[in-house]
Amino acid sequence: MGIYLICFGDSEKNLEIALKANVIGITQNAFFDEKASAYMVIKRQDQWVVVARASVGRETNLNPFAMPNKFRTFEISNVELCDPFSISDILRSELGAMYGLVLRSPKLITAPGLVSEVADRFHIL
Repeated sequence: MGIYLICFGDSEKNLEIALKANVIGITQNAFFDEKASAYMVIKRQDQWVVVARASVGRETNLNPFAMPNKFRTFEISNVELCDPFSISDILRSELGAMYGLVLRSPKLITAPGLVSEVADRFHIL
């Protein structure tokens, strides 16, 4: 089992657009396992913070972002918001100094500590 981190940098605006339109925008080629869990991450006060998770669907032509030619978009569903929490320390400890590469382009992350730390913050009601 693994997870994907979808990084919005420090763009609260793009995060808000994504959540309202139920799409994520990716700047580089990315492929997702069907129904993969994607955790939305934003940089706040020098910390990488998880704010939501969703299931990733197929690629879509819906592209509500300000620079649509910059992003490939994918449908998201089952969006769950959470109390924002930092994953900066566990990113460094589980993925090492190169953790930033994971934030640039979504890749399947299987590091057990990171996967459980992030997934355990969400509870199915």
